[in-house]
Amino acid sequence: MKKLLVCLMILALLVGCNGEKPAKEKVVTIQVPSDVISMDTQIATDGGSFSAQDMCMAGLIELDENNLPVCDLAESYTIDETGTVYTFKIKENAIWSNGAPITAHDFVYAWKRVVNPDFASEYNWFLETANIVGASCYDPDSGYTVDDLGVVALDDKTLQVTLTKPSGFFLSMLAFPTLFPLNEEFV
Repeated sequence: MKKLLVCLMILALLVGCNGEKPAKEKVVTIQVPSDVISMDTQIATDGGSFSAQDMCMAGLIELDENNLPVCDLAESYTIDETGTVYTFKIKENAIWSNGAPITAHDFVYAWKRVVNPDFASEYNWFLETANIVGASCYDPDSGYTVDDLGVVALDDKTLQVTLTKPSGFFLSMLAFPTLFPLNEEFV
C-alpha cells in the first residue's frame, strides 16, 4: 500500500495535478548566468547583459545553428575584390520598437560611440580587432579621430565598412552586441 501511495504522489507531481487549466500560451524561461547589468550594448561587459541584449536586439549579422554568419538586419551584403570593403543593405522593414526605421546612420552612430575616447567603452578594442579603419582612434598616438572610422552611411539603408586588411572573421563579429545599432534619439 505504501508503494502504491508513493507512486501516486510521484505521478501527481509529474503531471501537475493542481486543478489549474493548462496555459494556452507557451512560455520559455531562460536562465542567464548573472544579473543584467546594462541593456546598453556598449556599456555591458557581462554575460547576463549580452544574453539579454542578444534576445532583444539584432545586428547586421547573426550566427546560425552552425555558428555561421547569416543576414539579420542586413538584407544582403557585398565584399569588394580586395576583401576590405563591405557594403550592407539594411532591410526596409527593420524598425525600432518606437516604429522609427533602423538606418545605416544608427550603425555609424553606435560604432563611433564605441571608439570615442570621451565615451570610454570597455569594448573599444573590439572594432580594432575587427580591423575597421580608424578604430584605434582611442589611442592618442594613432592620429585618428572618431570621424576617421571606416564606417559610412551611403544612404539610409546602405552601410559601408572599410577594413585595414581582409578579415575572415569580420562577419561573425557583427553578431556581437557591441556592434548592434543604436537609436541616437533614444540614447
